Amino acid sequence: ATSGDKIVPHTIHTGRLIDALKANGKVHEARIYDEAPGGHVFMKGATPERDDALKRIVAWFNRWMGPAR
Repeated sequence: ATSGDKIVPHTIHTGRLIDALKANGKVHEARIYDEAPGGHVFMKGATPERDDALKRIVAWFNRWMGPAR
């Protein structure tokens, strides 16, 4: 998520999800990027924030589900 999302503010969307995961003792990791370029669709651009998010997503899946074969 990014703090620059003007369509769905991270406090409403991601913030609620994080709160629910914590309240239910679920394994999770979260990162809010500060004003990532592209706002709501920052994952579609070629930016350092997008690259970092993709690395974190792949690492999380590898850690909890094992590497892809």
